[in-house]
Amino acid sequence: MEIFGIAVFGATLLGVVIGIIIILLLGSLVVHLAAKLSGVKNATFGKAITICIASIVIEILIGLVFSLVPVLGTIAGFLIGLLLTLLIIKNIYNTGWGRAFVVWIMQWVVLIIAGLILAVLGGILVL
Repeated sequence: MEIFGIAVFGATLLGVVIGIIIILLLGSLVVHLAAKLSGVKNATFGKAITICIASIVIEILIGLVFSLVPVLGTIAGFLIGLLLTLLIIKNIYNTGWGRAFVVWIMQWVVLIIAGLILAVLGGILVL
């Protein structure tokens, strides 16, 4: 029975790792597409992956620190996380604050459009 438990744990861990990699790649694809749509000249998929990893780490750390303060901590954490994410985009793509903000906005636009398309396709598949 112990070997079965280890096998289940290993399979679960492998599934989590594969899921994280897939989410990272899809998120990077969205950031890359947003950068291209925003007119960033030196946008590469590798830079998009770097932006995603750095943003995730920063936002987790900021979230942990500021979640200790109710309500105002959440708002401050969001604003500081946004500022640091924009700084990451600005530095990695070697662009200005305005273009970094446009990339950030376009990222959300692409995500919303992709979500709507998936919702429609999911609705069609259910019919």
